Amino acid sequence: METYVLGSAVSITAVLEDDLTSGGTVTITIYDSCESIKVEDAVMTEEQDKVFSYIYQSVDNDIDGDYKAVIKITIGDYTSISYKMFTLIDVQP
Repeated sequence: METYVLGSAVSITAVLEDDLTSGGTVTITIYDSCESIKVEDAVMTEEQDKVFSYIYQSVDNDIDGDYKAVIKITIGDYTSISYKMFTLIDVQP
């Protein structure tokens, strides 16, 4: 699991096996270590075919600990979900 300092920007990337068909969406929801939602259903940016990204900008006063990103790919009635975990640490004295 990747570790970042509170206040850092965290780049989250999703790589699909197939091209996203017309009308499909890739969204992300991020939960902090207390299971509070920090970002809800944000649309991820398509960088190139099959590659989507999102930049989460943490702030110094966020809660430290393990964060969970839930990436949801929706095409018509089909939904696929994947998870990415990362840790934010507080280095303030």
